Amino acid sequence: MKRAILWLFAVVILGGLAFAAWRLNDERTFAATPFGEGGRTVVVPPGSGPHALAKLLADARIVSDADRFYTHLHFFRRGKQAKAGEYEFDGPLLPDEVLGKLIRGEVKLYKFTIPEGLRVDEAAAIIGQSGLCSAHDLLAIARDPASPKRFGVPGPSLEGYLFPDTYSLPRSIGCAGIAQTMIARFQRAWQEAQSQRLPEIRLDEQQAVTLASIVEKETGVSHERAHVSCVFRSDGDLCAAARQ
Repeated sequence: MKRAILWLFAVVILGGLAFAAWRLNDERTFAATPFGEGGRTVVVPPGSGPHALAKLLADARIVSDADRFYTHLHFFRRGKQAKAGEYEFDGPLLPDEVLGKLIRGEVKLYKFTIPEGLRVDEAAAIIGQSGLCSAHDLLAIARDPASPKRFGVPGPSLEGYLFPDTYSLPRSIGCAGIAQTMIARFQRAWQEAQSQRLPEIRLDEQQAVTLASIVEKETGVSHERAHVSCVFRSDGDLCAAARQ
């Protein structure tokens, strides 16, 4: 009886070791095998646990097997947390390449460029084409009487404060986030201009935006702007247009 128990114990131990060896070999094979083809996009919701994340990635054909990715993440990459957001994957990738992108939060970015001299409705149309925010929704924010206080600008609307530049932003930023980003870019440019301004020139932020709007209406040619612009003196008088 005692010998039978010992044999049974030995069989259990050997079986456990064999299973562990198989599991380790399967993990190594899984971790070393790229998977997927073409471009694939997935949205990871906030708070996604290992099971939900594994299923999400497998359903999107980003990893080959949900159970094996869960095992890889839960037992071999314990403590690694994916960040929420929209992700784009291209071509065959190793599980750790997929996981690394999620951990670093390398979300998909949408790019748009706003040229100088555009009205807010024209800028909104370009942003709408990027897919980040509809032109209607952005225009509603820009013209909302409550927006200047909300975004910290002195004007009656956001007209003139959506700074022309090239932006790369994630979808999760939303319409308000786009407006805030563009206004922040304006404010940085304003501070830079302030640091280089001549002492005799007295223009506050709203006056500068108004003046820029007037100049843009007069000419869209950059080298002509100095000839049609003027500045407000500290005493409030409007100076004459610049002459050669």
